[in-house]
Amino acid sequence: RPRDWSSDVCSSDLAFEAAHDDYSAIMLKALAARLAEAFAEKPEVNVQRRARENSGLVREDYFDWLRAARDIAGAADRPNLAVIMVGSNDRQVFREAGAPVELRSARWQQLYGERVEAITRIFNDRKIPLVWVGLPIMKNDRFSADMAAFNEIFKERASRAGTTFIDAWEPFLDDRGLYAAYGPDVNGQFQKLRAGDGVHFTRAGARKLAFFLEAEIRRAMDGARPKVDLEVAALAAQQAPAAPRSEEHTSELQSRGLI
Repeated sequence: RPRDWSSDVCSSDLAFEAAHDDYSAIMLKALAARLAEAFAEKPEVNVQRRARENSGLVREDYFDWLRAARDIAGAADRPNLAVIMVGSNDRQVFREAGAPVELRSARWQQLYGERVEAITRIFNDRKIPLVWVGLPIMKNDRFSADMAAFNEIFKERASRAGTTFIDAWEPFLDDRGLYAAYGPDVNGQFQKLRAGDGVHFTRAGARKLAFFLEAEIRRAMDGARPKVDLEVAALAAQQAPAAPRSEEHTSELQSRGLI
C-alpha cells in the first residue's frame, strides 16, 4: 500500500507556512518545487516529492528511511532517478543496547555511514541512479560544523557506491567563505537566498540549488526511458568538491555570476 507522505507537518514548519513562506517549510520540499519549475517545459519529466518533516537517519523509531527507500525503489512505478537530501535533523545521539552513542564520535560516524551506504545500496540494487545532495552552510557555527562533518560522510560513502554527490555548501558562501544570507540568484541578481532562521532556503535560494542539480539530472535523462519520473526523496527536514561540470555548464554559471 502506498505510504501517505503528506499528512505530517511539524509546528516549526507550520510557523513558516503561517508566514506564507512555504518554500522554507522543509529544504527538500523547496528543492523539489524548484526542480519541478526548472523542468516545467518538459511534460515527460515528473518530479515527485517524498518528504517527512523532522526526520533523518538517526531516529528509525520516529521514521524509518531505509524502509521508505525500499518502498520507493521497489514500487511498480519506481523512479528513473532519485535525489536525496538528509541530515539537518541528525544532530543527536544513536542508542545502542540502551546506551547513548555520542554525536560525531567514531562509533557514531560508523553507524551513520552504514545507514548512508544502505540507502545507496537500495537504489543501486534496483539500477536507479541516485544523486545525493550535500547540506548547505548554516548561520550558526556549531550547526555548520556538524553539517560539514555529515557532508564528509555523505561524500565518502557516496563515492564508494558510485553515487553522484552534489555540493550545496559553496553556492551559499560569501566572498570570504562565510555564511551568506544574500547572494546572486540563478539570473545573477542579488537576492535573499536563506530564510531568517539561518537554515532553510527562500524560493530564490532553493531555485539556485536546483540549478546546480539540473545538469546531473539532464545527463541522467539522456539515457532514460521516454517517461522520466524524478523521485525527490527527503531524508530529513533536509564540504565537498562540486561535481565536475561540462564546459557549457561552467560557461553558463559564469555568465550568471554564480561562480
